[in-house]
Amino acid sequence: MLTEQSYLIGLSVYLLAGLATSIGLAWWVRNHLSIPPAIVVGLLAAALLLTPAYPGPEVKTFAPALVVLVFSGFTQGWDQVSHALRPLGVAMAIALAAAVLILLGSWLLRTRRVSDD
Repeated sequence: MLTEQSYLIGLSVYLLAGLATSIGLAWWVRNHLSIPPAIVVGLLAAALLLTPAYPGPEVKTFAPALVVLVFSGFTQGWDQVSHALRPLGVAMAIALAAAVLILLGSWLLRTRRVSDD
């Protein structure tokens, strides 16, 4: 069984790796496409990789929702994964809403600068 310290270390390593992956993916998309898709991809990747979920009803520790979704889907059946899908869906919706707000705000600032000049 995991000790509290090993659980926290493992979760911290996973969160740092997820954050580095989403930043790296956004950076790669920005270099190959443009900034707006990079914002969307970066926020969606962060939501997908960093969202926590409980692995089961009796478990008191968190695990990454994507990992819970995949393992519960294969071991318990895909109809039993709603406890991991709900937080993942909410996080993806929040990430999309944040991306839309960021892009809308940058577009409004750009439009205002052009009209002021």
